[in-house]
Amino acid sequence: MQYNKITNTWHKIKEITTKKDRKYIVFLCLFSFFVSIIETVGISLVMPFVAVAQYPEKFSSNKFVLWLKNTLSIDPTQLVLYLGILLIIFYVLRAFLNMLYYYLLHKFSHDQKHRLSINLFAQYLKMSYKDFTEQNSSILIKNIMTETIYSTQIILHLLYLFSEALTILLIYSILLYLNWKITLLLSTVLLLQILFLVKYISPLVKKMGRQRSSAQKLFSRSLKDSFANFKMLKILSVQEKIVQDVESLSRELSTAYTINNSIGVVPRNFFETIGIVSVITAVICCAYIYGEISSAIATISIFLLSLYRILPALNRILTSYNQILFMYPALETIHNEVSRKTTKESNTQIHFDKQIELKNVCFQYKNSPLILKDISLKIAKNSKVAFVGESGSGKTTLVDIITSLHIPTSGEIYIDDQQLSSQNYSNWRQKIGYIPQDIYLFDGTLAQNIALCSQFQEEKICEVLRQANIFDFFFTREGLSTKVGDGGIKLSGGQKQRVGIARALYNNPEILVLDEATSALDESTEQKIIDEIYAIGKNKTIFIITHRLSTIKNCDIIYKIKDGKVQQKVHS
Repeated sequence: MQYNKITNTWHKIKEITTKKDRKYIVFLCLFSFFVSIIETVGISLVMPFVAVAQYPEKFSSNKFVLWLKNTLSIDPTQLVLYLGILLIIFYVLRAFLNMLYYYLLHKFSHDQKHRLSINLFAQYLKMSYKDFTEQNSSILIKNIMTETIYSTQIILHLLYLFSEALTILLIYSILLYLNWKITLLLSTVLLLQILFLVKYISPLVKKMGRQRSSAQKLFSRSLKDSFANFKMLKILSVQEKIVQDVESLSRELSTAYTINNSIGVVPRNFFETIGIVSVITAVICCAYIYGEISSAIATISIFLLSLYRILPALNRILTSYNQILFMYPALETIHNEVSRKTTKESNTQIHFDKQIELKNVCFQYKNSPLILKDISLKIAKNSKVAFVGESGSGKTTLVDIITSLHIPTSGEIYIDDQQLSSQNYSNWRQKIGYIPQDIYLFDGTLAQNIALCSQFQEEKICEVLRQANIFDFFFTREGLSTKVGDGGIKLSGGQKQRVGIARALYNNPEILVLDEATSALDESTEQKIIDEIYAIGKNKTIFIITHRLSTIKNCDIIYKIKDGKVQQKVHS
């Protein structure tokens, strides 16, 4: 891998890991160094063992062998037996250390995936509403579920690279010491092989990595959009066209994975071939140098064992290198997402006893003209206020600013005498119950959908269901355990809307916001629900965003929004 690529990769890894994580990476590197030394010592012990087993009489004068024989009172045959047993124990311990190392390695990788996924999810939830509306939720989900896996796999493969390279370096130094001529010859063959693989295989893997990242993004988006518009697709009978589009993206993904996985076995096959060639070459060289093979059995043994360890290590190095290239786009994505700046909000108490006041509030999206221009108004507590206007006039945006979902580009908002700011946004939102036009209900129970969590208070839920006038309907079914279906598909439009009202009332808000909340209902159902909301909200401030005048006849104040300005204020 090029030096600048390694530097960039490590820089991005530093950005997405904690100081504790980086210390653990250093620990794994040290552990890897220790394991590599054990590997090298294990290979080094094979040659003297084979030599003693082949010619025990030649070593009878060796000081260490003599000490063993005299201390243990054993003959040469027993000596070979005991040395063999010690070597077996050593290799069993080596295997245990290797397994422990790879367990710690994979545990670290999966722990990182877990931490990154949760942190990324938390960061997305901390995004401003404005930033969130500019994102595609399917891509955010893909980042959490898929890209975090690939980005942490890069750390794993980098540690593989370090570990295997260290092992090869130590074994290689022993082979140089043993016979530098044969070692250099084998090294030349292997080096040419590696250069070929890096030059012709790795660029293709890198290209497939980019293709995977792009196709995965479009594939996730297409699936989400198709399911979200399922009803329209059935009505228009365009399922086959959608399937063809998704099939094309799936095929692109399949091709990227196929090429990447197929390339993964190329180095192993190359190195296996080279291994056989190397063994034959080693035998020929030994026969040429020593004149016969029997005197070089120990040398050949250690070369064979070294190749047995080096060739798979080289395969893993090249595989890891290619996987890093393939997964690198995921690391870039996660690095960019983790580096995304979010506004830190506190939960300082803010009290709403008198009024809400807007002073010269302006708002615009990035690279767009002003949507709201110098809005100044006052809203008394417990008043019923309507915001009317044509689509795109800015009425919803204005209420989003009042509820602090959007932050004004300029101007100020005061709650009584306290200014709304990042110090109290969170506490202010807790006073608000929101009822949108499109109530989204997830595939869970009624209780879970109202409380929006797995833990809930049954009495509280029953109370808000009664307030929303839908308690009796659900308790003729399975009560709070009634399944509503994905998107609330098992309920009618009016029933979904009442569940949405119950959800908004669950935390006993001081302010209720109805954002075109009844515009999808027929007039009789709409009027009935509006009357119920007025009854529920006698002691609450109510904001109604609508284009239907029939829903606002009982409002205290009506603000008409046109061209980003409050054009008139009407007292009903």
